[in-house]
Amino acid sequence: MLLQLAFPQASKVELLRLTVGQRDSVLLRLRELTFGPTLSCVGECPDCLALGEREIGIASLLGEPPPNPGRVDFLFDQDGFQIRFRPLRGTDLHLLRRARDSEAARHALMACIIGSCSRNGTEVEFKRLPDHILDDLAEAVADSDPQSEVWVGIECPECGAEFDAILDIMDFFWREIAAEARRTQAEVEYLVRAYGWSAPKVLNMSGERRRLYMEAAA
Repeated sequence: MLLQLAFPQASKVELLRLTVGQRDSVLLRLRELTFGPTLSCVGECPDCLALGEREIGIASLLGEPPPNPGRVDFLFDQDGFQIRFRPLRGTDLHLLRRARDSEAARHALMACIIGSCSRNGTEVEFKRLPDHILDDLAEAVADSDPQSEVWVGIECPECGAEFDAILDIMDFFWREIAAEARRTQAEVEYLVRAYGWSAPKVLNMSGERRRLYMEAAA
């Protein structure tokens, strides 16, 4: 839904074909246009469970674009295993809704992105791959689509430990939109009661103007 606001001419199918990294890059830029260039990120310290906070600029999260943004075929070659794969897309993530557990989810995603799998020239079923190969393949998949995993470094205010927290921009952005909607609704209800204006008239005001009227009515 957010992507369709950014690209109203694109179909849902086209948007779901974006890789996770492409999708999240667009969401980061859309968030920047909506709420500004910085994010206030909060993460839980793994050592003492205290909450750490960090302000970070969106520009620094976007980083450099991948050298081959249109590339869809990659080769993983390790310990005799040769696996051709593509980056994850939005269509793949829909399968997670039907997964029973994390292992089933991983197998479902691997089935989507693996084009061929062999060892020393002999075809191998991906479900029979050793765990260490699957783990390294997962890293290769993330590396093939750099923007698909964005990590933010945070320092704990209590114990001083430094830790990394992954940023889920889709969840982050949606929570901000929901909070803004609740705040706007509260402002509209307050001004309608205070001044007797209609809700559409209040909504047509800028946020700054609404707040000035709220201060005057307090």
